[in-house]
Amino acid sequence: MLTSSNKINKNIYFLSEERFDTLSRLFIDQIFPHINKLDDSNSSSFILNALAYNESCIISSPLSPNIAALTKRINSDIKTLQKVHYPPIFLIYLVSGSLFEKREDIYNYNASLSKNSYQVMIHDDWAMDELLIRCAKHPPFQKAFDLQSRYETLYDVPRIEQNVIEEIFSYIHSDKKNKIKIPPFEKKYLKLKLKIERNFKADFYNDVKILFNANWTNKVIVEDFIKLNFHRYESQLYTVLDLVRNHFLSVKENFKGVSDFPVNNPVYFEMLAQTILPPDKKVEPRYLATAKAIVLFFFEYCDFGRKTTDDPLSLFNK
Repeated sequence: MLTSSNKINKNIYFLSEERFDTLSRLFIDQIFPHINKLDDSNSSSFILNALAYNESCIISSPLSPNIAALTKRINSDIKTLQKVHYPPIFLIYLVSGSLFEKREDIYNYNASLSKNSYQVMIHDDWAMDELLIRCAKHPPFQKAFDLQSRYETLYDVPRIEQNVIEEIFSYIHSDKKNKIKIPPFEKKYLKLKLKIERNFKADFYNDVKILFNANWTNKVIVEDFIKLNFHRYESQLYTVLDLVRNHFLSVKENFKGVSDFPVNNPVYFEMLAQTILPPDKKVEPRYLATAKAIVLFFFEYCDFGRKTTDDPLSLFNK
C-alpha cells in the first residue's frame, strides 16, 4: 500500500516494479476485457514491443528511465507504424507516475506527441487507478488495491460540470446542474437493452452496459442541459452532431456509410468523443467524460447507430 513516505508531492508516486506490473495487468483486464494480449509466446511476431492490442489501440508499458527516453520510444513506435496500412489510432503507454511532476504535464506531453493521425495517451498509475474506480464494479479488485480510499484522499473523482459542457459547445456557465434529478440506471436500462443488442455483438453487451452505467450521471446532466438549451444553441448542437455523424460514417466497419448502422464496437464511443474536443483538451479527464456523455446521449436518442422501435425521439427531429 502507498503511504505518505512514498510521496514527493501530491502528484508523484512510486510503485515497485512488481506492483506496477500487477496494476497494469489489472487495468488491461478491466478496461479492455476483449483485447488481444501479448506474451512471450506471441509478442515476437507483433510489430511493436507491447502488452496488448486491438484494431483501435496498442497498449505498451515501456520501462523508460526519463521523459527523453519515453519520447524517443513513442516517436520510434509512430515511425514503425507508418509502414502499416491500417494501424490503430490510439497509442496507450502505461508508465510510472514518477516521470511527471504535475497532471497537466502529462496532458501537454500527450498533445505534443500526438501527430500523423495517432493519438498518444499516457496513463500513469494515478490515471489507471482513476479509470478502475470509475469503471470496475468487482468488489475484490477495489479491496485488493484500496483504490477508492487512495484516490479520494488526494483527488476528487472527475465529474463533468456545466461549464465544461458549455465550453465544448461554446456556452456560458449555468448552475442548473444542482437541481437535476438522476433516474436510476437500472430502470432506464430496460429500454436501452434492446438498442444495445441491435448495435453490438453479444461479446460486447456487458461492456456497453458497464460503459453506460459508469457514465450515467454525466449522460443525464448532458441530456438535461441539451433539452433546456436546444433552441438557444441549436446551431452549435447541429455542428457537434455533424462531427460525430461524419466520423461514424467514415469508420471502415460502417461499409454502407449511413448513420443508421450498428455501432458494433464500443471503442467507437471513445473515438467519436475525441472528434468534438479541442486539441488541448483531448486527454483532460473532465472534458473526456463530458464528450463521452454527449456521444452516449446522441446514441441513446438514435442520432447515430441502428434504430429500434423503443428509441426516444431525437430532439433534432422535433
